[in-house]
Amino acid sequence: MQTVISSLAHTFVADAMDLARGAVGLIRNVMADVADATRHALAAPVDRLARACDVADMLPDAAPRHRRKGFDPLGIRGAMRTLRDVS
Repeated sequence: MQTVISSLAHTFVADAMDLARGAVGLIRNVMADVADATRHALAAPVDRLARACDVADMLPDAAPRHRRKGFDPLGIRGAMRTLRDVS
């Protein structure tokens, strides 16, 4: 009898932990999408101006980016890498 009770308790705890992990993953994905949309909205005028001034065609084409590991909400690491490639 005790084995059944401990098995049920273990299953309940494991399910609760999986539910918490899933909720955290969902919140992380939503926050990443909000950060991407905010970055796009804030950087759109600057990107349009940069494309208009790019007479030497040095800026990379706008291609869909793959998500990198780590949290970089404003894309600062990507911008610095692009500037380093231009010089």
